[in-house]
Amino acid sequence: MAAAHRRDRRLQRARPDPRAARCAARAGGDVHIDLRGVDFVDVAGLRAFARAARDLGDHGHLLVLHSVSAHIDRLVRLIGWDAVPGLEVHCRPRA
Repeated sequence: MAAAHRRDRRLQRARPDPRAARCAARAGGDVHIDLRGVDFVDVAGLRAFARAARDLGDHGHLLVLHSVSAHIDRLVRLIGWDAVPGLEVHCRPRA
């Protein structure tokens, strides 16, 4: 996962934290992230989501993105990360 911060409805990746997904997987459940109110995630942030989803998928769990913006949904599909094992985009897309 990544440590990230929100600024003006944008999610920007601050630094990688690969332990976050492993900790969540050991806790025994899926990870849900609500992106309501976030209009932009840079590619580095999406890459962190994809990496975390793969880590979770390796443990039989999911990273579920909720309430994604149309921009984020298009970017995930364009890059092909909608096919990443362990990543699910739910409630797509919002206006």
